[in-house]
Amino acid sequence: MRGLIWVSVISIGFFAVSSRFRRSDSVVDDWFGREQLALVLALLGTFSIVSGTDTEEVLRDPVTIERVVRGGLAVVALLVVAPALIHRIRSYTPGHRAMTGLLAYVGVALASSIYSAAPLVTAAKVLELTAGLAPILAIAVGPNPGTRLRSTVTLIIGLASAMLTLAVVGFVALPSIFRTFGSRPGFVMQDTLVSPYLHNNGLAALGALIAVFAVAKILTRADHRRAWSGMAVVGVLNVVLAAGRQGVIILLIGLAIVLWSTRRTLLVGLVVPTAAWIAYDYGDTLFDIFARNRPQNLGTLSGRVGWWEVALETWSAHPWTGWGYGAGGRFVALASVGRTSSSVHSGYIETLVGVGIVGIVGLVYALAEVLIWSFRNLRLETALATLIFPLVLRTAVSQGFGGWLNIEFVLFALLVAIVDQSRIDRRIGLIGRTHQMKRVTAKA
Repeated sequence: MRGLIWVSVISIGFFAVSSRFRRSDSVVDDWFGREQLALVLALLGTFSIVSGTDTEEVLRDPVTIERVVRGGLAVVALLVVAPALIHRIRSYTPGHRAMTGLLAYVGVALASSIYSAAPLVTAAKVLELTAGLAPILAIAVGPNPGTRLRSTVTLIIGLASAMLTLAVVGFVALPSIFRTFGSRPGFVMQDTLVSPYLHNNGLAALGALIAVFAVAKILTRADHRRAWSGMAVVGVLNVVLAAGRQGVIILLIGLAIVLWSTRRTLLVGLVVPTAAWIAYDYGDTLFDIFARNRPQNLGTLSGRVGWWEVALETWSAHPWTGWGYGAGGRFVALASVGRTSSSVHSGYIETLVGVGIVGIVGLVYALAEVLIWSFRNLRLETALATLIFPLVLRTAVSQGFGGWLNIEFVLFALLVAIVDQSRIDRRIGLIGRTHQMKRVTAKA
């Protein structure tokens, strides 16, 4: 419950500060709608960390106060957004084909509760996922969807930045809560950054994502450059202080893509040669820091490779349907080797074990649509187009958008809706130009 309380306070503070700009900023004005409220409520539940991670304990007693709170928030979120969604659903068109793939994925996840290894767990996670997706769908089929979807991305990025900012402040001011010593050596000191609401790796990965997004905003001369600069600094500090290696990889690759899209000459002429020189002269030192004095763990990705092998063996027994959404990895694969982790630390494999080939097809199709759009729009909408790459990398080595509801899934679903809306807008524009040409031809 601590995580939920902390994030609730952060959210209230974030919206209180943001409301000061509501009258003067049209983007901020789009934050305060029924759909955004429902989305934040759904996300709040994901920070109610459930006590007792033992697999047998969860199966024996799946109903706890934390799970009731999470489910209650998901139900409230659905009730908040339901009137708008029901009223607008007629506007859903074949043009929303990437979203259709995502909805198909959720549909298979729901059906998997029938045969799941942990039916109540599966049903609860599908409920949360639906509560997170419903507000985004309501925006996508509502008025002015293109602008409102983009402003909602900014909302989620801003809210996540507020969490990371508090973590950095807490590292200095509240070390008993936001510091740990001994569990993993840091990059620059023995203490590492932790928080009641996100794991070390989550802080680092989310920090890298926000830093990449913020730098893209700065380089494309977006408004509020001071705010974006602050977010970039906070993001980098989270990567360094949390000592997350996946955060480092996400940050470096993400920044390289941003520079390739916006400052290619600078990247090729200065950044790459400088990086090569640093790697040549200080490679051993950097490797020791990156390895955190445990180079033997790099080959197995801190044990992930072994988990993935077990998970794929488990999946091969039910390749088409999997073992149940949110249940296959934890309650079958990891349980078979005595591990109590909540996931197999790869969203792609987690999805495959949970809903099989039938379920993952919809998710992969939506991802392909987003990737194609992102490559085509790297220069036109650099920040948005670059966002998918940190998400893809994060999902490869952690839950990411391939597990269940979290910030990464929300950002991915927003990108899916933006891709569809861009296609619809382009088609409407093409039809409009065609009609105009016909009228000009007829007059001539």
